[in-house]
Amino acid sequence: PPSQDLKLIKLRKISRVTLEDSQDIWENVSKKLKSYKRILVIYGQNHPLIDEEREAVESFQKRYNCVFITDHLSNFRNDDTILSFPLLLQCSQETFNNLLYPDLVITVGGRRVSNDPILYKLRGCNKNIEHWRVAEDGLVADPFRRLSVVFECSQKTFFKFFQKNNENLTNDRIYLKAWQSELRKIKESSLPYSQKYAIGQMISNMPKDALLHLAHSNTKRLANMFAFCNHPEVFCNAGTNGIDGSASTFMGHVAVTDQPAFLMIGDLSFFYDMNSIFNKEIKPN
Repeated sequence: PPSQDLKLIKLRKISRVTLEDSQDIWENVSKKLKSYKRILVIYGQNHPLIDEEREAVESFQKRYNCVFITDHLSNFRNDDTILSFPLLLQCSQETFNNLLYPDLVITVGGRRVSNDPILYKLRGCNKNIEHWRVAEDGLVADPFRRLSVVFECSQKTFFKFFQKNNENLTNDRIYLKAWQSELRKIKESSLPYSQKYAIGQMISNMPKDALLHLAHSNTKRLANMFAFCNHPEVFCNAGTNGIDGSASTFMGHVAVTDQPAFLMIGDLSFFYDMNSIFNKEIKPN
């Protein structure tokens, strides 16, 4: 039956920017980016950056009023990145809406920690927020329900263009300082012996120049509760969102590297895949 309560939903238009587009289109987007004061870059799973890629990303950090939030799978960190998982678990929605909210979200890279609190903080935010997705596959993925532009290009192309195009800009760091201030408020409670305690000890004592493989799900989530003192390269077999294959992937990596190598894995994931440790003679690393 007819209802007076029905309302038409206002549809969002999602634009696409590609390498084939004209310089004018890229210039227009660049002008728009310049106008944002609170840019939140959500940096997902990524390979360790080569020097040219790192230079482009860090130049972007210095020019725009942005905050980069990462997790261990990002394989990118410096003094101006925020390990966001423990911060956002303790931060209330009200605090996020008042102090940490962005006016633009840029997502790059692959997966992040499952049940990542940034997902719910952005969905629950009452501010007007845009989302730009940077992905070579060009697919539409709208987890925050804010998507407005898909950049069909690599993160290297994206950061390189925008850091060169607005060379006269400087990050005023006001937005970054708001996040850093909240990060300092996190209280670390003492833990009894448990899987969380064991993972925290392993993370804080990881040697330099190591590589670390994380099994999926709970292992990955608990690992992201703690910050590294030394920063290893971090990998996770997260392709099928399942528990099997973590040890096999690790053993394959160990076979081709001499770096100190560590696998953090739960009992069920290990039982699924323990035959992988018999495939080759285990190296000293």
